[in-house]
Amino acid sequence: MLLTDIDNFKKYNDTLGHLEGDKLLKDVVGLFKDNIRERIDVVGRYGGDEFIIILSRIKLDKAKDMGERILSMLSKKEIKIISLSMGIYEYNGESDIDELLKKADSLMYKAKKSGGNRLACS
Repeated sequence: MLLTDIDNFKKYNDTLGHLEGDKLLKDVVGLFKDNIRERIDVVGRYGGDEFIIILSRIKLDKAKDMGERILSMLSKKEIKIISLSMGIYEYNGESDIDELLKKADSLMYKAKKSGGNRLACS
């Protein structure tokens, strides 16, 4: 599971307006969809400016590669955004959905505290 947050989105939205904020959200979703495996992985809005990407049948190192590719592509696109923070947590076969989300969220905030365009995984 990859949980991601648009850093400083509230400031962006408040400064440029909700129409620009909506456009940014769509651009970010497009970036995600361009970098996941079609018909295998799923992107969804988790809330506000947070998105979840469910990566099926993938090892942690490959999920990390995917996250790094998204961050790299973000820096090359002309998306008016400061940065993304990502938390990647590998399902261990024992966690329930609440625990899985909690761990991914904790990792995402660890990445956020490290600065922009970062990911943390476990």
